[in-house]
Amino acid sequence: VLVTFLRHSGCTFCREALADLSRSRSQLEGQGVRLALVHMSSEADGAALFSQYALGDVDQFSDPDRRLYRAFELQRGRLSQ
Repeated sequence: VLVTFLRHSGCTFCREALADLSRSRSQLEGQGVRLALVHMSSEADGAALFSQYALGDVDQFSDPDRRLYRAFELQRGRLSQ
């Protein structure tokens, strides 16, 4: 499983990562890799965003309280980063 943690839906880098995953999806899945997306948006907002990248059917985990982020010790980024 390739778990990808995303920031907010307006994040340029997150949109780039989604585009990369979309382009690589068939190759990854052909190698037995399953995609999973963790995001801070609502399920509906996440599904709408992911469908723009042909990833609407990928497993998604809505985590607005960032519990999974903390469990994986992912800290909140600053603008300067």
